[in-house]
Amino acid sequence: MCGLCETHWKNSGHLQTKSHIKFFSGNPDSSRNGVALALPLQHKNCVLGYEPVNDRIISVKLKASPVNLNIVQVYAPTSQASDEIIEDFYTTLEATIDKIPNRECLVILGDFNAKIGANAHELSASAGHDGEHLSKMRILFLEQTADQTISF
Repeated sequence: MCGLCETHWKNSGHLQTKSHIKFFSGNPDSSRNGVALALPLQHKNCVLGYEPVNDRIISVKLKASPVNLNIVQVYAPTSQASDEIIEDFYTTLEATIDKIPNRECLVILGDFNAKIGANAHELSASAGHDGEHLSKMRILFLEQTADQTISF
């Protein structure tokens, strides 16, 4: 599976090529942002469903064993975006995650546009070390998700 950011594809849906099926979510009015997940065609029958949330978030549920696998692909706004846009993104992401049953596996991937530096050691399990700063919303989200454990 491959997660894609900044696809700039309008609308949402899925399409099939010779080798992959792509699930995408974009802006209905313009070709800004956009996220997608590409899955090898031989795994097409594992897809239980997908939700194109908005032009920054999409989720796909896959039949897996011992539990279903939920993949959430994201493209977070940069720190130059307004606080309202950033807060809306994380609120929507949290609502998307909350829809997934706790007994199922969750993988979040994508571009969080996070820049960290001096505090990289605090988040070493969930973030890299490049950059200069990490916004309060991003820190809160990373701390909350890094502390969650999956139990079977």
